[in-house]
Amino acid sequence: MNHSALGLFLVWCLVGSACQLLQRPDGHEGSNASGSAADDVDPEDPFPEIPRTGSDGAFETLLEDGVKILGSYSAGRRDGLWLRLSVSGQVLVQGSYLKGAQEGEWTVFYDGSGQMKESGSYQRGLAVGTWEMYYPNGKLFETIEFDSGKQNGNWKMFHSDGSLADDMTWKNGRQVGAEVNYDRAGRVVARGQYEEHRPAGTWTCFDSDGTERAIPAPPKRITPREACGFGPSPDEPVLEGPGASP
Repeated sequence: MNHSALGLFLVWCLVGSACQLLQRPDGHEGSNASGSAADDVDPEDPFPEIPRTGSDGAFETLLEDGVKILGSYSAGRRDGLWLRLSVSGQVLVQGSYLKGAQEGEWTVFYDGSGQMKESGSYQRGLAVGTWEMYYPNGKLFETIEFDSGKQNGNWKMFHSDGSLADDMTWKNGRQVGAEVNYDRAGRVVARGQYEEHRPAGTWTCFDSDGTERAIPAPPKRITPREACGFGPSPDEPVLEGPGASP
């Protein structure tokens, strides 16, 4: 996963498909949505096909692909529980609004299996607390801590067998301190340092034969694993719609 390319938006959706709610912070490349969406789709809206404002009362619509969206408006704004349902009636996305802003827990599910894909909470439209993403097999993929919409705290990523893959720290939306990468056996394979979101100092590589190598910090944001020549982290699921496999 390349550090440079992931300025993903807080919410992305393909028209007619379930959404990915969480901004995966600038610093690890993930798979963006493929295909094309309507030009007027708001990338920060989990229901981009639906107006943010409307007539008070219950709302229901059936999209061209058979996906159903249920919700309600109050005082002209989205309010209460909103759902995106698959053709079969399975919940794909669920979450609540308060006075037009996302509030409380939001959850995304893989289509078909019903397995949880992503969950986290909002306060007044800003991500807060610990957000979690999952592999299709139900194992945890990553946890990211948020405070008032910014990454603030620990960010961990896991291999598909549940073992820790990456461990790093963020403060006020910027990466700081050590980032450590692990293999499936729990062995440290690479370690790097960040100062104010920039690679800094000397990074360390741990080869499979036990050799320890010191390298200068790279000029751009990549993982220590990549800087050491070990390639991207394994297993990352393709986050481009429900039911995607790693």
